[in-house]
Amino acid sequence: MRSGSQPGRAAISACLPVLAAAMLIGCAASKKEPPSVAEEARAPMDRLLGRMVSKGELEKAQRTADSLMASKDPADREIAAYWKVVTWLCRDETDSALALLETNQGKWTGGLRKVHAALFLSLAREASQNRAAGRARQNEPARPIPPDKALQERIESLQKETGDLRVENSRLESEKEKYQKLLNDLETIR
Repeated sequence: MRSGSQPGRAAISACLPVLAAAMLIGCAASKKEPPSVAEEARAPMDRLLGRMVSKGELEKAQRTADSLMASKDPADREIAAYWKVVTWLCRDETDSALALLETNQGKWTGGLRKVHAALFLSLAREASQNRAAGRARQNEPARPIPPDKALQERIESLQKETGDLRVENSRLESEKEKYQKLLNDLETIR
């Protein structure tokens, strides 16, 4: 995982090992009735991807999940989507994980996947909101530095001088117009 100090990252980092352990314990404890042939085939893929993630082989798990996404079986695609989310969360790519979790919200069929995906969704939303809040804080304009008194007095004197010059300029323009009129009258008299 990339290092960071955001609370969402810490929550996700702290929860991943616990959730992985809970999933493995849940898989072992859920053998109350004999699993069907399809469930037996899927369980090794879940365990295989879980082992890859727990060993830190995120690239390998991501590639395996990507290839599993091409399967025609919807259960395999669900397993692949779940483990893609887990690898994205481990890589601190919460926005990618959030998109996949939101599209599959309420559609998870595996009991533990359903529970964990809901937890991952809330963690990813929290991390995404924290990241957005952090970006908003970075984009805020910097507070103006209060100028010292000498600089402030200089600015005020220049502003007053500018105002005085504008008044003088308008006075001169009116004088110019008056003299221009006098010149026109003299031309007419000649």
